[in-house]
Amino acid sequence: VLYVLTELSCRLLAFRVCRQTGKPLDKTPFASSRTLPRECYPPSGVNAPPSRPKSTCAALVVHPSGRFAYASNRAIGVDGLVSVISLSEDGAPFTSMHVTTGGRTPREIALVGSDLLLVANQDSSIILSFAIDQKTGALAKKHQVACPTPVCLL
Repeated sequence: VLYVLTELSCRLLAFRVCRQTGKPLDKTPFASSRTLPRECYPPSGVNAPPSRPKSTCAALVVHPSGRFAYASNRAIGVDGLVSVISLSEDGAPFTSMHVTTGGRTPREIALVGSDLLLVANQDSSIILSFAIDQKTGALAKKHQVACPTPVCLL
């Protein structure tokens, strides 16, 4: 499965791909999920961008187990969110929970093994670590460190 995170419409798209060539098998996704709570989107328009608050997505990582994915959402004027996205056996995504990043503009996220998720909050100049529940994918804040304008984590 190829996952594509859309920046402006805040959606995770799932495409089937050929295992031998890596080429997408279809031009349209077989499944998709919004990355923000339903109330953030306008009532009309399936692919309309979020409006309350305005938000854009920045980063996506898939847990080594293949059962979860995490997407960062940069809300304007409020703390950002990390969406915890469950992945079905066929790879279809469905957003299961949202966790505040404790800062503004979560530009980047990165996994450290299968136990930790790091979040770089660019406009708050902090990096947070979250413990990952291996059964549910849920996140629990562990540590925070000051770092001037973090934008990339490796």
